[in-house]
Amino acid sequence: ASHHYPGVASLRNRYEATASITTPPQSFDFGFDYGDSSQPVTSVATGRFLALAPAQVAGSGVKVTVPETLDPGIAPIVTNIVAGPEFIAVGGDFRRDGRSMGGLTVIARKANVGHPARLVLHEASPGIFLFLRVLSLSATFALAALVVLLAVWRRPPI
Repeated sequence: ASHHYPGVASLRNRYEATASITTPPQSFDFGFDYGDSSQPVTSVATGRFLALAPAQVAGSGVKVTVPETLDPGIAPIVTNIVAGPEFIAVGGDFRRDGRSMGGLTVIARKANVGHPARLVLHEASPGIFLFLRVLSLSATFALAALVVLLAVWRRPPI
């Protein structure tokens, strides 16, 4: 399976890293490397943690009902979402309320009304992702053209 050393996570077999698109690799341990630091740190009471499984993602978003055990009132709840507001938008009955010390997204109910509470997460700006895809494809084509050009240019005359 995996080796784990302080500060380093590795796999015995590199194919374990891509075995599933919805299950993180066994040694998936990013620490605080990718945590959001753009939001203010919000204090969250012990036990108020909502873990969203990758399998809950459908398309480019997540719609879940928050368990009533986590939903008494408008107190903040920390999630296992690492992405900041530029990547993931929080909606439904919830709003983004900051981040944990480690950069995890903290959410809170917009109002203390009714059960069940629905949490909706989706891409914050699909336009930026489209731009990045187009940029990536353009760079790939440019590199391919450069390789062909260099191969033709270096060819000896007949």
